Amino acid sequence: MKIMLKNYNNPIMNNIQISDGCWQDLNDVYSLITELGYGILKEDFEKIFCYYLEAKNHFVLIASVDKEICGCLSLVMYKHFFINKYRSRIESLVVSEKFRRLGIGEKLLSEAEKVARKNASGVIEVTSRKEIALCGALNFYKKNGYSNFGDREQIYLRKELF
Repeated sequence: MKIMLKNYNNPIMNNIQISDGCWQDLNDVYSLITELGYGILKEDFEKIFCYYLEAKNHFVLIASVDKEICGCLSLVMYKHFFINKYRSRIESLVVSEKFRRLGIGEKLLSEAEKVARKNASGVIEVTSRKEIALCGALNFYKKNGYSNFGDREQIYLRKELF
C-alpha cells in the first residue's frame, strides 16, 4: 500500500508516502521510538519489530517524506472476548520532532483507521501516558474524532469506526 498525499501549504510535505513497514525500516523506526524516550534495547526492539511484520493481525505503517522516514504507527487487531467483532489498538504513533505539526500523524492515523475498517474492526483505541497526552496528544486525538473514556495515570481514547 502506497499513498501519495499532497500538502500545498507546506513545501516540504509535497510528497508524503505511507507504506507498510519492512525490515529495511528497522533502524529508522528504532530511532523514532527512542526519540520519544522509550528505553528499549535495539535487540529487543528487533524481535518485536519482526513479530509485528510477520504476525497476521499486526501492522506497521511508515510515513516518509522524500525517502526519509519521519513517522510510524503500529496497530494490533484482536477478537473481542464476548462481542462478535474485532477491536484495533494503536500501540504507537511516533512522528520525528522536526516533522511534527505538518499532518503526518493525521495521515498515519487515517491510514490505520482504513486498515482497521478493512479488517472488520468495530472500534479503534489508543492509550497515551498522561504527561504526553497533556502535551498535545490528547488534543490531537480528539481533533481526529477520538474521545477520552478514562482518567487515570494514562489517558484512554477510542473512536467508533462503525
